Amino acid sequence: MANKKYIKKRYSILNFSENINSDDNEYSLKFGVASSAYNIKVDKGILVEGCGVQELTLPINPTSGPNERVLNYTNEYSFKKMWRYKYYSEINGRYNYILIAFGSDNKLHYFNMFVYNPTIYTISNFTFNEEPVALNFRVNGQDVIGFCSSSDPLLVWYCDKEPYQVEDVPKFDCICLHNDRLFAIDSQKNYLVRYSSNLNPLDWTNNLNTTSGGVIELNDFKGLLRNLISFLDNIYVFRDFGISKISSYAANSVYTAVNIYNSSAKIYCNTACICGKDIYFLAEDGLYKFDGYNVERINVKFLKMFEGISQDKAVTCFFNGKLYIACNLHFDDNVKIGQEKETGCVNNALIEYEIESGNYNITRGIDVANMLAVKDLSISKLFLCLNNSLGYKFLELNDCGTISGEILPKKWESGKVYFEKFDTTKILKEINLICKYDCSLEIQTEKGTKTFNLKGKEDIQRVLLNCVGKVFSFRFISNSRNFYISTLQFVFNVGA
Repeated sequence: MANKKYIKKRYSILNFSENINSDDNEYSLKFGVASSAYNIKVDKGILVEGCGVQELTLPINPTSGPNERVLNYTNEYSFKKMWRYKYYSEINGRYNYILIAFGSDNKLHYFNMFVYNPTIYTISNFTFNEEPVALNFRVNGQDVIGFCSSSDPLLVWYCDKEPYQVEDVPKFDCICLHNDRLFAIDSQKNYLVRYSSNLNPLDWTNNLNTTSGGVIELNDFKGLLRNLISFLDNIYVFRDFGISKISSYAANSVYTAVNIYNSSAKIYCNTACICGKDIYFLAEDGLYKFDGYNVERINVKFLKMFEGISQDKAVTCFFNGKLYIACNLHFDDNVKIGQEKETGCVNNALIEYEIESGNYNITRGIDVANMLAVKDLSISKLFLCLNNSLGYKFLELNDCGTISGEILPKKWESGKVYFEKFDTTKILKEINLICKYDCSLEIQTEKGTKTFNLKGKEDIQRVLLNCVGKVFSFRFISNSRNFYISTLQFVFNVGA
């Protein structure tokens, strides 16, 4: 053994892959591709800390000023869902921008996003039986917001006046606005989509004329009607196992429905989200996009983490060219971080998927109940409501790598690397890298695992290892707020 000849070889990762690949065989992964990673993202080929959340801050005034205003939270309820409501106030002579939230007390709460007032107000006269859906539309020339559910009458609010209920409107599961009509899924007859008069969106009577309301029947056994989306020139009905299209003819007075997509896997209809020129949605077997005609499965490599887990509570949002997917993933490591530690955790991860490039990363330990993209005047933020202990506050997404100040542990793990020859013993002598913040490096071979504690430095540092094996894997683990790994080079002695 002492006389055996070795050849020194170097293998480098100059750019880490943007994406995680948990689906393919670990031995097939390219050098620099993670088999598992969370709370880390890639910035120009460098590993850095991933997304985080902090308490929502708001501008001091509508047009300028720092985001320094925070809200007063004295509530004993949590926030479950949010809507943005813009309306022209005749009282104030300007547009106002309101954020309205549904609370666990089954009431609506609201605040003005651009008024220097930290108070969250409650619409106390109305209590819902269940979580409503909401929509902005116009009634009598006024900008209103309507709330409905399968067990509650339609509640309409023009913010200059008191809200009121419309008792003679059918109860709905879902509602959308298309060509000046409201369309809704009938909660009592789920195979029906109803539409309002095009002269009055609160009039749902059917008088058999071109301006009155009407019904469209979809009874072709593709599952329950779940979601309506107005997209391009049509309305798309998302169902448990299909997508149907409602088209209009004769000056928007005649409507026809046709099934355009059948799925063998269950569609999570609540995740259907318009992202630019396509609609994206989750199904049991993957992530899909839909352009109004064709449905295409997206080639992402994190689907193994979905296996055996229902995503009925998953939520999505499109913001700054990225689709955000709050969902429940399994990481197979018997570890609980962040909000995973809390009883009743619903969604334990947030996937950030960039539409144009197809790159993605995973934030773990954040239990998102609802998301809302807000781009109004000087605000451009993704608002979040979280479940459990943080649900009583409004939060916003950032890149801080923490959840309201609590550091989210970070991990990046390679696949199985055998460096050219599978059956040859190698000696990993050293690693050269830039590691700006403290973290741990674990090297695993068939002979065992060694852990090395790295101290943060600005310059390239040399780490002496002397690990022996045929097949290697390595992982970086950090409990620091910040993370930075680049210019990674492995130096081996390989048997000649």
